[in-house]
Amino acid sequence: MSALAVPAESIHYARSQFRDALWADPALQVFAVLLGDSVPDLAQRLQPVREWDCLRAGALEPAQRREAPYLLRVEADSPLRDWLLFDAYSQFGEWGLLCLSPLPLLQLRGAMRDWCDAMSSTGERFVLDWMRPALLRALLPTLDAQQSAAFTAAATAFVLADEQGWIWWRAGAGGFAPSRVQVLG
Repeated sequence: MSALAVPAESIHYARSQFRDALWADPALQVFAVLLGDSVPDLAQRLQPVREWDCLRAGALEPAQRREAPYLLRVEADSPLRDWLLFDAYSQFGEWGLLCLSPLPLLQLRGAMRDWCDAMSSTGERFVLDWMRPALLRALLPTLDAQQSAAFTAAATAFVLADEQGWIWWRAGAGGFAPSRVQVLG
């Protein structure tokens, strides 16, 4: 984590409190972005999920589909929920992220696809793989006002697992601010 991204506070939750905190606001939905190249059995894990879609647009070759990032809505009673919250990091490291959003899946997918379209300082366009946790941790504190507004219009928070627990990035007036979350038990 860069010096800009040092969490200002640390929050301790029991497992059930962490789950409850993620689903506390009925106006928000919990989504996960799963990185296909980090989760080798992703196709099987997506089978019981009701709402999901690929974050890569267009027709993809089978290998591209396996390695692509996928957006899925995580329901509070989903069997995938506890795996994402408590087991995925130990199995796959930086598997992806959680996102809290007021948008339905297809609108959020559109916004997230737009975020992949980036431009260098020399005006060259490129695909920004923003959904990689290490890149998102570096990116969020550097967003300018316009970029921050584009992100906060679609996502009120990003929740990223790491070796020390979770970092919960909440949207606010000045962009996204991180809090360290420790899940006990």
